Amino acid sequence: MRSVVGKSLPLADRTASASSHEPDFMPDITPHPNAQDSARERAITLSTVITRRNSHSLI
Repeated sequence: MRSVVGKSLPLADRTASASSHEPDFMPDITPHPNAQDSARERAITLSTVITRRNSHSLI
């Protein structure tokens, strides 16, 4: 009996926590695309710097 209760309780807790946290995460998701864009820009700049360094080293 204890094993069955232990397995059923975490599922109920997960669903309750997910439903309660959904409205909290909605406003947090909006600024993330900007962060992803900045991360992409940083990755692009890093790749350009690496390619420039490689081209200079090859020359």
